[in-house]
Amino acid sequence: MNKQTAIEAVTIPLDNHYATCYGFSLDYIGRHAQRFTTEQMRHVYSIKGLPEPAEPRVWGAVMNRLLKEGRIKQVGWTKSVQSISHMRDLKVWERVKIEPVVLNQLDLFNK
Repeated sequence: MNKQTAIEAVTIPLDNHYATCYGFSLDYIGRHAQRFTTEQMRHVYSIKGLPEPAEPRVWGAVMNRLLKEGRIKQVGWTKSVQSISHMRDLKVWERVKIEPVVLNQLDLFNK
């Protein structure tokens, strides 16, 4: 399966909650994070009780979209803090841009 096919496989099914994950990520990087890992963002998403994607690769598709849109850039590496991840390497992302009008539309994530 090529990269584009894999992205489509996780972004189209409704039980993957791609749109919710993407919307949350816009809010997260706009309001809370200058530098962050996907692991940190997923942790906050989970704490808020938002619907978990059936396919965890959804988060890779979300990060890929943010990168392509120029909203984030990779600025380094760090180790995972989750014991199940065995200190694997994680990308450190930095916010590049976020439009204020988008944030106003995403207030549902700040409850």
